[in-house]
Amino acid sequence: MSNPAIVVENLGLAFPARGNAAPSVIFENFDLEVARGEFVAIVGRSGVGKSTLLRILAGLAAPSAGRFEIDVDASAALRPTGLVFQDSRLLPWRRIAANVALGLEGLGLSKQERSRRALAALERVGLAAHADKWPHQLSGGQRQRVALARALAVEPALLLMDEPFGALDALTRRTLQDELRDVAAATGKTVIFVTHDVEEAVYLADRVVVLAGSPARIAGVHRIDLPNPRSREAASQSALVAAIHAALDGVPAPVLAT
Repeated sequence: MSNPAIVVENLGLAFPARGNAAPSVIFENFDLEVARGEFVAIVGRSGVGKSTLLRILAGLAAPSAGRFEIDVDASAALRPTGLVFQDSRLLPWRRIAANVALGLEGLGLSKQERSRRALAALERVGLAAHADKWPHQLSGGQRQRVALARALAVEPALLLMDEPFGALDALTRRTLQDELRDVAAATGKTVIFVTHDVEEAVYLADRVVVLAGSPARIAGVHRIDLPNPRSREAASQSALVAAIHAALDGVPAPVLAT
């Protein structure tokens, strides 16, 4: 891949053994590349290491071997990464605008500039009118929009999303999926999106990476060459979903007609 945004090479991560148990090896000689502006979804069974990979890329966990690089344009990114979790993790004692501005603190920006960036991020996710509200006054879907705005406010080179819609109802989830695709297209951000939902992965991503095994390995890579906007009911999309489910189940994926 020429000029990738993310390069992971020979990554290793193992947790020490307890008692007589063997060490828990999460990654060993793991490689991954992601192109600039690419939206990559990562799917796999619980415990395979999807969220752990995001934590490593975000600098929240240190690998025991190998390396990873995030190609950051220092002139455009206030922070290398922005991270969105399954729950919004808003501070209940801070108003919405102040929650969004939280990641901007400590960057040497004036209070006025932090406020401007926070409001601009809220505008991008359609919540500028709610800037002065408290978190408890918003719905679950709105709080997740705030969490996305908080990540976007730091103008990251890489947006990491760890099942951000997993706790939402189906209708809200679909709405936020559409909004996320719009935001990704408008900003050109590189996105890594972890999900258990294969249908969600195929609907959102340019490429779906299937993780399996222990240590984790890439069991399949599926490029999603579907037009946008996408239809959840399209036969081609359903065929890709079936192929990825087959990879997750350890069954050779069927050859898709082209």
